[in-house]
Amino acid sequence: MRLACGQRDSGLRGMQTYGNIPECWGVHGVHESGKFESVAFRLGRLESQRQDLSSTPHAESQTRMLNSDRTFEGGGVRVIRPLLTFSKDRLVETCRAHSVRWIEDETNKDTWRTPRNAIRELLQTSRLPRALRKESTLRLARCKADLFAKSISTSSKLFANCDILLFDARSSVLVVRLLKRTTSTDVSQESMENYLEKARITAALLLRKMVDIVSPQDETSVQSLRYAVLSIFPDLRDLKDDAHRKHQPTGLTASSVRFQRLAWPLSQQRPRSGHSSFKELRPELNELDPDYVWKLTRQPYSGDLPTLTISPSVSDSFIASDAAPPETYPMSNESPWSPWQLWDGRYWIRVLNCSSHALVVRPLQASDLQFIAATISRDRWKTFCRLLASTAPDKVRWTLPTISECPEDRQKLGRVLVLPTLGRDGILDINDENGNRKVDWEVRYKRVSLGDLFDNDNNIIHRNRDVVTTWND
Repeated sequence: MRLACGQRDSGLRGMQTYGNIPECWGVHGVHESGKFESVAFRLGRLESQRQDLSSTPHAESQTRMLNSDRTFEGGGVRVIRPLLTFSKDRLVETCRAHSVRWIEDETNKDTWRTPRNAIRELLQTSRLPRALRKESTLRLARCKADLFAKSISTSSKLFANCDILLFDARSSVLVVRLLKRTTSTDVSQESMENYLEKARITAALLLRKMVDIVSPQDETSVQSLRYAVLSIFPDLRDLKDDAHRKHQPTGLTASSVRFQRLAWPLSQQRPRSGHSSFKELRPELNELDPDYVWKLTRQPYSGDLPTLTISPSVSDSFIASDAAPPETYPMSNESPWSPWQLWDGRYWIRVLNCSSHALVVRPLQASDLQFIAATISRDRWKTFCRLLASTAPDKVRWTLPTISECPEDRQKLGRVLVLPTLGRDGILDINDENGNRKVDWEVRYKRVSLGDLFDNDNNIIHRNRDVVTTWND
């Protein structure tokens, strides 16, 4: 089926032995999230059982995890498929031997119903050409899986040797210096064409690691990065394209991520503390591009804006400080807080709406700046503009999330109360006429992999912490 659909490379690996649940993308607690709530829930059960939380190493590690930096999400549920290597006939015989009943979809017998059913019939009757029979396709899948696994391993090593100069979670901006090349000079084992094709896959996997940090999409296919690979690494283009093999564009877009090339010579960077030179700290810097780095940002919106609507959750007499965010998992339905929701595929947000109007989480708009300038002091406006210039320059600012109030007599998009990812400096107007706080919020960035900068298991940022900036700093 995948061959007929034109799939290549990774698309021919077949079903994977483990992975996320595609249908649950954006479901908190299932899709790469919910780690802290689940930890708090387990610790709460230990406390209810009157157990000393410092009595076991496991409880101590769970407590440390709960008290760690919560900027980035973690956790989730993964599907494991341990029976993929067993044939259906063997599984059926095993069930019969142990008197275990199994359920089978009756529509599987209708060969006319779906292409999958028709192919099942062809496989059972061996009316397919030998190259398309089960043993041949399984062999192809194993071969592609092995090659892809090697490419993934190589791309991980390459990513570790790239230099992350900046990741600003407040605006989802990544600045990274790439390697001069992703290929080896020894290609004697195979033809140059085959070698370049494998190198392109490895380079695409390398770019995907960076794209996934910024992209709002749930999954980035290797094929969708082909143009980006050939643009950023011109040496990987076809040999016959000699006229353009050294050309490198200054900008491109892939998977809703904008790539922009910046002039950032190594000579302009200061050595990190405790080291007299870059080479002393990072010997592999000789393999990095000496003059240019790439900035990755969320592509500006061209269609409908991503929005989340938060209805009023409490009475007018309720004060936000009266209800701390619940630390149970799953979240109690009685909580006045909204559930965690994934906004624009990048930020997990939950809101306590203590106002009498609906609130909406949406991107910052140009009209918002005009309204903000007219409602705050001149000094506060200057400070706010400096914050935007440093955090989200140019069009990046139009991808910042805002929490806005939407009373009927206001502008269509509502009045911005706060830019939640900018920390305290993003607070504009969150108190009502009585001085009570009308909105509270929590924000976490999606689960990301920052190489040796970040330990996903323990939510601890390693090497050169100052290159990662968040709303908690």
